[in-house]
Parts: sequence; C-alpha cells; structure tokens
Amino acid sequence: MANHLAGLAAGGEHRSRCVFADMHYLAPGRGGPFRVDGEVLARTDHLVTSRARIFETAGGADRLLQTATATAAYLD
Repeated sequence: MANHLAGLAAGGEHRSRCVFADMHYLAPGRGGPFRVDGEVLARTDHLVTSRARIFETAGGADRLLQTATATAAYLD
C-alpha cells in the first residue's frame, strides 16, 4: 500500500520501500462487497505517509473494517 501510493504521489518517477506500517483490524467482514480508500497524508522529498481504509458496503451503509497508516521512503 505505502509503495503504491508513494509511486502515485511521485507520478511514477521514484521507487520506494515501506519503512513503517500500522494496521488496526476493527471488525470482520461479512461477505462484501468491499471498498478500499487510499490517500496520501503527507509528503516530503524522501518520505510519503499514506492511509488506507477498507469498508464493507453491503446494505447501503459503509462499515469500517480495517484502517492502516504506512510510510514509504524513496530509494532514488
């Protein structure tokens, strides 16, 4: 997740590796369907911090199942 969002934030110009990840599992899924939202929270010349959240969207309500925050460092 961190590497993918770091690459998107850099326009695909930099390779990266995840240097930190923190995940919180809040509830089990009940069969879906599911939606994943990802966003860049902060970016410097060398680091990108991002967040991903997984929702179950059954029944017209979004139920948050998991949230993760990760930081990726650019390799070049």
